[in-house]
Amino acid sequence: MVKSIIRAHHILHTPLILTKCHKIFNRRNYYLQSRCIHHLVATLFHLYLLTL
Repeated sequence: MVKSIIRAHHILHTPLILTKCHKIFNRRNYYLQSRCIHHLVATLFHLYLLTL
């Protein structure tokens, strides 16, 4: 139950992160870009753990 809620949260959350990241990458803000990449990697890692 909890796993499916977390998975749904990540699936909904990822497009938001990607659109935010897209705007940030257009602005060439390197600090925010690295934060975004870190966030995306963490999200993908969580999704990977949930599929195990």
